[in-house]
Amino acid sequence: MNRSEYIQNIILFAYNLDRPIIPKKKADMIFHELNKCGKRINAVVHMCVLLQSVESTDIKELTECYIALFEVYDRYCEFCKSIV
Repeated sequence: MNRSEYIQNIILFAYNLDRPIIPKKKADMIFHELNKCGKRINAVVHMCVLLQSVESTDIKELTECYIALFEVYDRYCEFCKSIV
């Protein structure tokens, strides 16, 4: 288990009565989607830094990435509401 997985497990599975317990399979799916969004965002930003310019296509792609990120978060919240 690497450091990232350890922190994720603490966040998801630590004892807290106010937080719903998320099944491991669902948690893994959520983290996979979040990591995918994060990697896309990092790739776009990295290219902007390397080229030292930001084009409208870069802004559009970043906007799409953030929308995808919020969609994953919304699905996570809906799932948490359904198990409480």
